[in-house]
Amino acid sequence: AARVVMEATGRYSPEMAAWLLRLRPAWAPAIIQPKLAHDFIKSVGLRNRTNRLVARCLAYYGVERRPAAYQPPQPQYPQLRELVRFRRQLVEEHTAQANQAGEPAQSSFVRREHSRRLKQSQRHIARVEAETRAFLAKHPQVQRDVALLMSIDGIGPIVSLTLLAELGDLRRFASGRQLVAFTGLNPSNVHSGQSVHSPAHLFRGGNRHARHILYLAAMAAIRKANGFQQFYLRLLEKHPEHPVVALGAVMRKLLLVARTVLVHGVPFDPHSLSCGEPVTT
Repeated sequence: AARVVMEATGRYSPEMAAWLLRLRPAWAPAIIQPKLAHDFIKSVGLRNRTNRLVARCLAYYGVERRPAAYQPPQPQYPQLRELVRFRRQLVEEHTAQANQAGEPAQSSFVRREHSRRLKQSQRHIARVEAETRAFLAKHPQVQRDVALLMSIDGIGPIVSLTLLAELGDLRRFASGRQLVAFTGLNPSNVHSGQSVHSPAHLFRGGNRHARHILYLAAMAAIRKANGFQQFYLRLLEKHPEHPVVALGAVMRKLLLVARTVLVHGVPFDPHSLSCGEPVTT
């Protein structure tokens, strides 16, 4: 049976995959990460890179690897993603403007303009946040999921909204292992040749926005006396030379706990946190 394989290209590949699913469901279109496509094409030894040759390599990839078919998210999650990403963009612009306003300015006009732009950006951020609250009021299930995620140490409203916006409904993953791999938090071990003593590192893939927000959540979680901090300190005691690896383990732990909380539909119980996750360094 014919199938379709495409490389992830922002918002265009999901729209194309969803259209193909409606048009020809039997084609089961799949979207693969650009790094996987790049590495596969490189392994083929392709000297010239034209659209026709790259498309043929993607077809070979589909025949050999048989990637999973694309599953379109529920419509509310793309809307939430646009709101969350737009707010993040506005916050970054506001931070840049605040840094510029903090520099000495001899001109009173420039100082007034900096002040005006800062107030304007604050109003824009407030409008997006108000729209996000209105969105949650229209989608009570998402609102309940946000409240459940916020019961976890280190996860606040921005982290919970970002996780749902970037990863969708965490319950759709059949296992925690699939969720970790999808997010790109699975450790990559290199024990070969001169790299036999190299420390483990996170796989370079997955959703970078989710990874970044989980990093911030992990940093916040280990600052307080809780199970995540105990987990981090225990790993750091075993391998003090690899703090980044220990922090990556906390990120995975947070993500797994988030999925468990949503699957069971109950707030996080800190006494149920298991701190025995093995970490390879």
